[in-house]
Amino acid sequence: MIMNTCHCRLWILLVLIPVLSACSISRPDLFPAADDAEVVEVELVRHGWHVGLILPINENFADKMPEDLHLRESHRYIEIGWGDRAYYMDDSPGIWTTIKGGIWPTPSVIHLAAFERRPLQHLERIRLELSVEGYQEMLSEIAAYFTIRENQVEVLGYGLYGDSRFYASDPRYTVFRNSNKWAVRQLGHAGVPVRPAWVLFAATAMRQASRHGERLQP
Repeated sequence: MIMNTCHCRLWILLVLIPVLSACSISRPDLFPAADDAEVVEVELVRHGWHVGLILPINENFADKMPEDLHLRESHRYIEIGWGDRAYYMDDSPGIWTTIKGGIWPTPSVIHLAAFERRPLQHLERIRLELSVEGYQEMLSEIAAYFTIRENQVEVLGYGLYGDSRFYASDPRYTVFRNSNKWAVRQLGHAGVPVRPAWVLFAATAMRQASRHGERLQP
């Protein structure tokens, strides 16, 4: 009986290890940037249980992201996150709203806040230097999450802080595709060697990013 249990566990490990390894993302052609190449500084920022991405608004941003976002010429940075629509847009989500997103797939939303200077300096952050090509790849992936109807993004309402808005997003939210995994996956699309499959909580997301960037304390 003991031998059968050991064999069963061994087979489980043999199956899971390749699956989890396949879920890792690595693009050595994109990250790190060459020594003499231009870099783009982005930050992974922690809001308690969740993380978001602070991105500079530059020419690459204008080329890759939807044109009809609520941005002004004076804006220099955005902070963006993705998650469960009902939870994200509720100022005081109850226990059912919190649990529901972990039980079955639910509608999702993008939260985008715009700033005139580098934002959220009072929060824990990880700063990473991306190659220009990596940043372009990341922006292309993020842009694909916006719901487009009649060639326009779909604004759902005002956001939580700063000059922010909620935008509709097509992919469904699940516990296996949550807000922290989403942010880490975007870093992976930029070439950063990360494993979104291992990410559930904000602490894990920050730990993975810190291996490839600089930890900034408030």
